[in-house]
Amino acid sequence: MTGHTDDAGGRSSLHGYDKAVAAIPEPSSTSSQVSELKREHIGQFDPHHEDPNDTGVTSTNHALTFTDINYFIEHINTFLADPDTAAANERQILLLFQTLIKGPAFMWWINELSAINRRQLQAAGLPAILQALQDRFKIDPQVKYLDRALTLQDIIADKNSLSGYIHRNLRYARAMGIMGENDSEWHWVMEEITACMPTEVQEHLPSPLDSGSLDAYMRRIELKTPALRILTRISQDAKVANTRLDEDVGSQSQSRRLYDSYRPVYDAYRPVYDAYRPVYDAYRPIYDSYRPTYDRDQRSIRGEDYSPDRRHDQRIDRPLKRINEEIDYHDENLSGFYSF
Repeated sequence: MTGHTDDAGGRSSLHGYDKAVAAIPEPSSTSSQVSELKREHIGQFDPHHEDPNDTGVTSTNHALTFTDINYFIEHINTFLADPDTAAANERQILLLFQTLIKGPAFMWWINELSAINRRQLQAAGLPAILQALQDRFKIDPQVKYLDRALTLQDIIADKNSLSGYIHRNLRYARAMGIMGENDSEWHWVMEEITACMPTEVQEHLPSPLDSGSLDAYMRRIELKTPALRILTRISQDAKVANTRLDEDVGSQSQSRRLYDSYRPVYDAYRPVYDAYRPVYDAYRPIYDSYRPTYDRDQRSIRGEDYSPDRRHDQRIDRPLKRINEEIDYHDENLSGFYSF
């Protein structure tokens, strides 16, 4: 029996996939030829599993979780590649199959498929089950290719965001068939991917044309990533500082515009103020001397006290009060301009 292969996305070497697979434990041997397979050796397929960089596979505590159906099938096919053990491994995978799917994939198996359909697929064998699973959860690579933007904040927050962004788009490019045979067109695909990155990132990335292979280019990217994250943070901090400076300059300009708009009012009221100021200064001592009388009259009005001289006091105090109120009015209107 030969393993099932997806023509659009099948591939024997996948960067993000290979790194994740390298972390899983080896299966234990039950005989000289056939090893006992366990769920942790194979991994699980869950299309809704958290995958921030959309790399198609994640590894947590040496356990693989696939979000990309093509990667999941590719991984299962590695257990079916050896003709001597393929039949035995297929039987083990069939027995474990319901434990290898999670989330929407498990609900598809137990709810969307009828019992008759499940029995038919089990009777047809593992390739038929994988084909049905792929038909149900296939992804349109043309929709996913370069549909996300890589931001400076992503690079600062996650050291794997840059390589994850590249791996994500490489797998969709392969599924679309634009990578060419044996990745012969990877240079042009990588040019498209890097062209969608922020300008600050593009300036510090090596040219794909300077590397002989995709593996060599990705190694150069990984070596440059720490320095690139530092440069990105510096660039981002500079943008924030410039924004704050612009805000400060804008605030100062607003104050100046306010000053310029009020200046004509100040100039118009200043002669009035200057004309009333001598009158104010002359009457102020009289006002201050009559202030106690005025206060006593107010207490009298409130029933607190009565003064027989109240009528005489009011004849003197009322004109002074009007003058003082008018001066205070002009003084209040002008006081705001002294701060400019």
